[in-house]
Amino acid sequence: ILNKALQAQDFLVDADKLAFNRNTNNLLAEGNVKITVDDIVIQTDSLTFNKDTETIKFTSKVFIKTNKGARIISSFAEIDKKTRFTIAKNVNALIEKKFQISSEEMIIQRENTVFKKAIGSPCDICILNPKPSWILKSEKLIHNRKTKKLHFYNTWLELFGLPIIYMPYLQTPEPGVKRASGLLAPNFLSSDILGTGIRQPMFFTIGNSSDFTLSVVKTSKINLLIESQYRKLYKSSNLKLESAFLPPSEDEAVKGFVKINGTTQLEPSSSIIIDTTLISDTSFLGKYGYDDRDRFLNFIGYESFGEKSSLQAAIIYHTSLRDSTTIEPLILPDLRYRKYKKIKKYDLLLREEYSVVGLSRKEGVGYNRLTGDLELSKRWKTQHGLLIRSTGNVLSAGYIENKNTSKNYLLKVYPLVALEFQ
Repeated sequence: ILNKALQAQDFLVDADKLAFNRNTNNLLAEGNVKITVDDIVIQTDSLTFNKDTETIKFTSKVFIKTNKGARIISSFAEIDKKTRFTIAKNVNALIEKKFQISSEEMIIQRENTVFKKAIGSPCDICILNPKPSWILKSEKLIHNRKTKKLHFYNTWLELFGLPIIYMPYLQTPEPGVKRASGLLAPNFLSSDILGTGIRQPMFFTIGNSSDFTLSVVKTSKINLLIESQYRKLYKSSNLKLESAFLPPSEDEAVKGFVKINGTTQLEPSSSIIIDTTLISDTSFLGKYGYDDRDRFLNFIGYESFGEKSSLQAAIIYHTSLRDSTTIEPLILPDLRYRKYKKIKKYDLLLREEYSVVGLSRKEGVGYNRLTGDLELSKRWKTQHGLLIRSTGNVLSAGYIENKNTSKNYLLKVYPLVALEFQ
């Protein structure tokens, strides 16, 4: 009988009872057995270590834990101490408390854990339902603990027990990884517009500051819909491109949309903004559930903000999503300037706003509007605590129409005087 703990050159065995047989060169460990080899900790009720072959055999249920977040339960396991080769049978594994794997055989060699004839599914689904709604059934699954990636070979995606998609190979980050290329969890769809189906996204990292997501949508009402999203973050700007389209058929051309959204910071207080969408037809966004508004705007603008002033300039074009015959106006230019000034001598606040807006339609009808808005205000407090605010405002607007009429201009002035008591 040996001590309760045995420290070898490269592994540690701890147990309630340790015994060594000199005739067979076998070490027997029994009762609360714990063995540590490299980054792997194994717990069991009994094990046998043969000094000649340098193999460790576990003769009872085995619990394996790695410092990379994997938890494994097996009915049998064997370790070759020389090669660090570990084999286990009838395995149930949990990776980062989120992805569960069931496998007939598991092999651990260096940084790779190989599961043969494996079934995998997110564990949060498994907790709520012993029979998860979707699983990945693979001939072989490899978990690389160093790169934190899962590699699936000859895999079927099954939905409610029915095989949906076959993939000869796919790669996905292990659960818990914030950013890595691979297959993301599918989304299950159910709506009056799309019917019942699945969206399967694939995520690709492009350097440290950009990524690309490609999604395939298959529902009872859509044969195939392809979506994409590209995001790029620059030092002082950002860009996002989104698209969705239906592949062309013999009867119909490609249908879809492309959306561009981005911001460029010219200086700390000024920037250029673009938000525009190109569509194949006005019904696509509403029909497939991307936008339920009556109309949306395409916008390219410049903004600059100072301590007491601001300047905004834009080109705006509206697109109707309900009626393709509706002629929406183009707003060019849309200039707006605002300024505040404090007149300290009289304790007055002067606000100035000026704008120039040009509106035109395809048939050439439209108008230009020039606006000036001046407001002078003063606040004071009486001895009895009454707050008084006086305001004087003059809003003037001039309109010039782009059509031949007897009077193609109009000038309006709106004066306002007000007292406010609080």
